[in-house]
Amino acid sequence: MAERPMGQPPVPASTERFPLEIPLEAIWNERDAGHCEPAQTLQAGSHGGVLLMKKAPPLGADLTLANPLSGESVTARVISVQFAGVASGSEVTVQFHDARETFWGPSFRLKKATAELTELERAIRVGDVSPRVLREFRDAVDHIRKTAWVVQEWGERRAHGRETETVLGLLTLERIRRATQLTNDLATDLQSKEIPPQTSGLYELFAAVEQLHRVLSTLCSPHGA
Repeated sequence: MAERPMGQPPVPASTERFPLEIPLEAIWNERDAGHCEPAQTLQAGSHGGVLLMKKAPPLGADLTLANPLSGESVTARVISVQFAGVASGSEVTVQFHDARETFWGPSFRLKKATAELTELERAIRVGDVSPRVLREFRDAVDHIRKTAWVVQEWGERRAHGRETETVLGLLTLERIRRATQLTNDLATDLQSKEIPPQTSGLYELFAAVEQLHRVLSTLCSPHGA
C-alpha cells in the first residue's frame, strides 16, 4: 500500500468512514494533460473517502470530484493508491481540502445517523435521561421511521409503475399528526413555564400559528370560504 506523502495531514480515522456506493467523476491534471475518469465510492466520510478507479491519479495529486446525485463538487488530494487487481483497478484514498459531508448526499447522512443512533441507544440504556427529553426523542424517531417507510414505499411503487398518490397521502397524514403533537407539547411546556417567555423564536411561532389558524378556519368552516 502506498504511504502518505511527507507533510500531508493524517488520514481521518477509518471509523469516520461508512460503506457507500456512489458513482463519481474525478478530474485532475497530470503532465500538463487533463484527465476525467469515472470513480466508484467504496467508503465515504466527512473528510474524504476511498474510491475504486480503473485509471488512478498519481499520489499527492489534487483533483476535483463531482457527484451527479447530490449535484455538488469538492476538491481533494490523493493520499493513498493501492492496486486492487487488473479487473478492478486501484483503490484511491482521497482527503477533502475542506470537510464536506453534504457532498455525498442524503445516503451518507443516513449512514452516519444510523451509526450515531446505535451509539446513542447504548448511552440511553446506561445513562440518566430526563423522561421529557426521552419522550421527545422517541417521538422524533417514530416520525422519522414513518417518513422513511413512506418514502421507501413511494420509491418502490414508482419503480414498478404502480399508483403513488395513496402513499403521498399517508405522508401528509403523518405531517398533520406530528404537527398536532408538537403543538400540544409546546402548549403544555409554555403553560408549565418550562419554556421561558423570552425564548428566541416565539414571535415567529405565534405568527406561523396565526397564519395556520386562518387557513384552517377557512378549510374547516361548515360553510366553506
